[in-house]
Amino acid sequence: MKSSLFVLGVWVVCGLASLSAEVRTFIDQNGRSLQGELVSANGELVTIKRSSDGLVFTVKASNFSKTDQDYFVSKGAVVKLTQPPVAPANLGTSATPKAIASTPAANTSSPMRIEAKVYPNKSDRPTNNAYDERTARVGFRVDIRNGEQQRPFSGGKATMMAFAKNLEDNQESKVISREEFDVTLEPLKTLTHDTKEVKLTYDNIAYKYGFKYYGYLLVVKDSTGKTVATVGSSGTIEKSAEDLLKFAAEDMFDKNNKKIEVAQ
Repeated sequence: MKSSLFVLGVWVVCGLASLSAEVRTFIDQNGRSLQGELVSANGELVTIKRSSDGLVFTVKASNFSKTDQDYFVSKGAVVKLTQPPVAPANLGTSATPKAIASTPAANTSSPMRIEAKVYPNKSDRPTNNAYDERTARVGFRVDIRNGEQQRPFSGGKATMMAFAKNLEDNQESKVISREEFDVTLEPLKTLTHDTKEVKLTYDNIAYKYGFKYYGYLLVVKDSTGKTVATVGSSGTIEKSAEDLLKFAAEDMFDKNNKKIEVAQ
């Protein structure tokens, strides 16, 4: 019994080898080419081994050109056409071959699912210099996650900003920090970024001086400059994101998000 199974196994391998003896270029209905060997023809399906890397594809014989279909039939395949074959378009000797995909391509037309979270790390306490003077330290931890199952996120850019109010004039604000960093993420991966800490000294009771922190903004854009995630400490800041992104660190601006020119 064992010897019979062994002989059968050898017969199957030899049969496959006889189909794959010829290396040829297969053309599909869309004009894409694949160079390889026919491994097997089983009903409506054919299995092809790509020459460049040995990768094996199993697809319907009817996906290929009429010439290839005739070749498959000669090797035992059954071709059932659902529509007339489409002639390959613009296949010259200078055309760059495109491998026939073995799995469905990811949907690149839908928006990327990029998730962003901001964790403020701040302290605010009295100083030893004056009774009402306080010192605040502000920093942030940023988590950016690619929520896509298949698509990587490459060439992105994140901008993290923090703002403070001028206690001598509550109509004026200041960008107390601005950091930009690259974002490239494989599917379902997370990037964590810690910003530099900013120190503020102010008095909000007696003399009213200095700047007091009041909010932050994180914006993530893809490689084309399209915004894919916006996180602000308030809805007002999020709505003003594009205006606020125009400011650099230390810039002053008014309540209408117009830059205030400070005399040197």
